[in-house]
Amino acid sequence: MKYETKDFANEVINNLTAEEVELLEMKFWHNMTFVEMGKELVMTGSNAQVKLNKVLKRCRLYIVPKLEKIA
Repeated sequence: MKYETKDFANEVINNLTAEEVELLEMKFWHNMTFVEMGKELVMTGSNAQVKLNKVLKRCRLYIVPKLEKIA
């Protein structure tokens, strides 16, 4: 089965919580700093950074095995 980048992106996004998607949008669509993200989410910038790193790790853990299967 041939996957395209958008297919992987949709799969990953569909497996995230609303808060996780919001973190990704803030960082990558709105180019917000961690401090800005923290203010928006009522937490420290450090907590926003930790949460985003966990989301990114979760994304990698979801997608890497799928890429290895088709490689």
